[in-house]
Amino acid sequence: MRRRRPVVDLRLAARPVPLLAARLMVRIGSRACLVVGAAVLVVGAVPRVFAAGSLAMIAASAAVASIGTAIAFCALPALVLDSTPAPRSAAANGLNALARSTGTAIASATLGALLGVGAGGMVGFFVVGAAASVGALLSVMLVPRAPARYRPTLPPPEALAV
Repeated sequence: MRRRRPVVDLRLAARPVPLLAARLMVRIGSRACLVVGAAVLVVGAVPRVFAAGSLAMIAASAAVASIGTAIAFCALPALVLDSTPAPRSAAANGLNALARSTGTAIASATLGALLGVGAGGMVGFFVVGAAASVGALLSVMLVPRAPARYRPTLPPPEALAV
């Protein structure tokens, strides 16, 4: 008889993150918050490569990666708005949404290709994901600060109190 394992939606770990990310952005800015999100994503993605046989490690690293992704997804639109002149902000946010959709499609296609050709299966996908997360962190660190003329004035932290 097969033992049943409960399935837990690991995205639940990221549910409270937008509120925390908003507070973090007020304190350190959207660019620094994006760097934090990318760093947390790396912390979640890299251990999967080395602990692919441990279900508990995969679940824990997936939860951490979800939190990092949520922080980055909260910070990126703010960074786009900080760095874009007001008349072009709608186009910039649309391009950001398109890039997210394209990235999701590429990730799905990569997983299908790796599983289809037998190139390491899930471990191969974890390697690709870890490399992509490290690449994202390095590229985010190269993003310049927004020009002062586009930087909005942020509300005081008390305004974000829940």
